[in-house]
Amino acid sequence: MRQDFVWYFSYLYGNCFTFNSGFTFNNDEPNEKTPKLRKTIKTVKKIGKKFGLNLELYAGISRDSVFSAKKYGSILFIHNQTSKPESSKGILLRPGSHSEIIIKKNFNSLLPSPYSECQNVDDLEDKTFYKILAASDISYNQQDCFDLCMQQEIIKKCGCYFLEFLKLNQTKPCLTEKEIECAYDNYEKFTEKESSDMCKNQCPLECDSLKYILTVSKADYPSKGYSLFLKNNKIVSDHYDSDFPLTDKELKTDVSSVSIYFNDFSYFETIHSRKMTEIDLFANVGATLGLCIGLSLTSVVQVFDMAFSMVKICLRHYKN
Repeated sequence: MRQDFVWYFSYLYGNCFTFNSGFTFNNDEPNEKTPKLRKTIKTVKKIGKKFGLNLELYAGISRDSVFSAKKYGSILFIHNQTSKPESSKGILLRPGSHSEIIIKKNFNSLLPSPYSECQNVDDLEDKTFYKILAASDISYNQQDCFDLCMQQEIIKKCGCYFLEFLKLNQTKPCLTEKEIECAYDNYEKFTEKESSDMCKNQCPLECDSLKYILTVSKADYPSKGYSLFLKNNKIVSDHYDSDFPLTDKELKTDVSSVSIYFNDFSYFETIHSRKMTEIDLFANVGATLGLCIGLSLTSVVQVFDMAFSMVKICLRHYKN
């Protein structure tokens, strides 16, 4: 349904639509000026292609004489509802092809320092960027935090915010050629290792993360039989001038399809745990000493007891 998709504009990719975002606009219209409201999250109760998300996409390029981009098609991001779409690796959907994508979740849980480089967000001294992400309904991750840190530097140097990243403070966007050039120059400087080091104290590596493992396969689309169906479909034919018959070649240039689904309910979970605790260390040291030199805790106590007894005898003898 139309209301299942929420529109947003991406600086890099143009018009984008999020399915099952967990939000809806109050009037179900794709307008960024209308406030968003919480919406019931759709959950997967059945597995297989039939119960996944199946889309047919229309590019509308074959008869567009003013189209001047170097490439065209669609890009698909599969991400958690509490993360930005661009935080995942995009999949290109080429016109004239069908893409089948099987999803599997991968949870990863690390132990905080000193066992890994991650740090619990609760232990942060400066939580400025964390609070901004939380206010945007985005779960904390290091890359998004780095983007905010980078945005802060761009605002300081250019007096405007870079549209590619989350908005920070009540600052105007970088729109003029001079402002965009300034933003890009500072972006390149920031990506250098020396410049990004200043954000590490505010943006530690997250301990808990979720990633999607994707299995992608492709096939030609549409077939000759299905092309005939699409030509007679009013929704498709309305995109073309009726004076010129729609050809199979044009369909191949304009349409693509994608199926996204879970093949099963299994998932991967990686949990890091300490291999040895303090008690284990103490027990292993005692066992090693007993094995190598025949020394145990009881023997050590007996040695000290014997030494103490000898000191007492010597003192008594000295007094006498």
